Amino acid sequence: MRLDKIQTVEREYAEDPTIRLSNEQWLELKKFRKQASLKDFEKALMVLLNNDGKSVPEIALMLKRNQHTIRDWLKRYKTQGIKGLNRNFSPGRPDTVRKKIKQQIRKIIENSPIKHGYQDSTWSIPLITFEVNKRLGLNASSKTVTRALKDMDYVYKHPSKTTPGHAPGKEKNKKP
Repeated sequence: MRLDKIQTVEREYAEDPTIRLSNEQWLELKKFRKQASLKDFEKALMVLLNNDGKSVPEIALMLKRNQHTIRDWLKRYKTQGIKGLNRNFSPGRPDTVRKKIKQQIRKIIENSPIKHGYQDSTWSIPLITFEVNKRLGLNASSKTVTRALKDMDYVYKHPSKTTPGHAPGKEKNKKP
């Protein structure tokens, strides 16, 4: 390790943020923790532990996080307050494909499967998946369609097989 790199590392540790909260800030963080997601809960915990006198390396060991991550969140809290703990974006890949799938599902389920050329009278997940893939030229899984239906607040259940109303009853089927 070069000397200038060692000095940079030592300087970084010497500049670990130390946070001292007022009673009002402490209560605000406690309230934030109760309403926060798991990740935001953890960030608030980092600040509270630092306020309790725990060092960055100690917090990193306790939470099994990198020290740089702890420092970043503490610095963000120190400069921006509780707003600095919120994420300004949603992690993960955007659901652009699912948006297209949702639009197609709305169009597909407007009519019964019979009007689309199928023999079934009710839509099923595999049938919707097949139709969506056919229309969009995708290879979406039934899980993707299930998630899209859930996002659209649709509730579904397994269709039960029933006897059609025009079918002969038990009395007509009995032999004389």
